[in-house]
Amino acid sequence: MTTLSHSPARVGVEIRHTGGDILVEILNPDGSLAARGRGDRDEIELSGARLWSEQTPNLYICRCTLEINGAAIDIAETTFGIRTLSWSPSGFLVNGTPTLLRGGCIHHDNGILGACAYPVAEERKVRILKGAGFNAVRSAYNPCSDSMLAACDRLGMFVMDETWDMWYSRKNTYDYAQDFPSRYPDDIRALIARDYNHPSVILCKSASTWPSLPPACLSRQDSLPG
Repeated sequence: MTTLSHSPARVGVEIRHTGGDILVEILNPDGSLAARGRGDRDEIELSGARLWSEQTPNLYICRCTLEINGAAIDIAETTFGIRTLSWSPSGFLVNGTPTLLRGGCIHHDNGILGACAYPVAEERKVRILKGAGFNAVRSAYNPCSDSMLAACDRLGMFVMDETWDMWYSRKNTYDYAQDFPSRYPDDIRALIARDYNHPSVILCKSASTWPSLPPACLSRQDSLPG
């Protein structure tokens, strides 16, 4: 899902499949039908759309039905929000409105519950942060869980989703550093693809506290596409 514009609200839909016909339905936050289209690529205009922001975290549902010979074979749904992000001399803008980020860092664990991503615990964490006046979080050293992103989508919390802090320097014998050289391109693509439909995610970033990061990036800048 891609927000092409917010006034009027237009979204781009792209579906990957191996055969058959695709029916695309956009459901309003109240579950009613907002619009429909067909095909694995489409642009759909939504009349009177309710935008996603920290104050109004409106979520829509995109329902895709795979049909073969007119019969429904499979259905997949994803939630998304309609919002645009941009930067200008006046700062960061959400839906064209200057927005100041009031953020904090969070780790992937839930205290004594450990590193499991319990949906209720993740939502509780976001509610506490919102109540304290925060509108943004940075997922320190590990990407957010799906449950955490879903809670941020529902409650209107901006997310800076961070990758790992193990690059070439090991912390343990068998940690991610042993796979980093061969795995990081695919893993970064997978992270971006997973986060793409979450309106709360405003950027994906590398762990910034690794002291060797700046020289490592500079040494590779000439190999980047473009």
